[in-house]
Amino acid sequence: MNSVSLYWILKLDDIRTVVEGIGVPFLVIGILFLVGFIISEICFSCFSESSYDKDAKDAAKTIARFTKPYAFVLTIVGAIFTSGSYLIPSTQQFAIMYVVPTILNNDNIKEVPKKLVDLAGEWIEEMRPGNIKESAKTIGQQTNAKTAE
Repeated sequence: MNSVSLYWILKLDDIRTVVEGIGVPFLVIGILFLVGFIISEICFSCFSESSYDKDAKDAAKTIARFTKPYAFVLTIVGAIFTSGSYLIPSTQQFAIMYVVPTILNNDNIKEVPKKLVDLAGEWIEEMRPGNIKESAKTIGQQTNAKTAE
């Protein structure tokens, strides 16, 4: 691994933040435009052919014509960026993806030393409930003997 790769691995959290920071506003604005488009379409279909309604119908048509392309584009771009931010691994996740296979594939680490297994076995034996009570009694007897002297 070279220094450039290490740099980009360490910057993954910042990249995720930037991508999400771009995606969320696009998504929110796109949804607002989408709501505006839907409302203008509803209003457009509700007006009759009277002169007062004709002006309102033209206004609704203009709003719909203006918001329609932006609504879909902004919503899609926002959804892509927001989803992308969740697909980019964090620095910690990438480090785990890189380090764990390296450790598991290392032949020197695969074999656990016998001394370590024996030490773990002794420790587990000492931690059994019966052994803990006996150890506590022994410690208590030693303490009583010292105080009696």
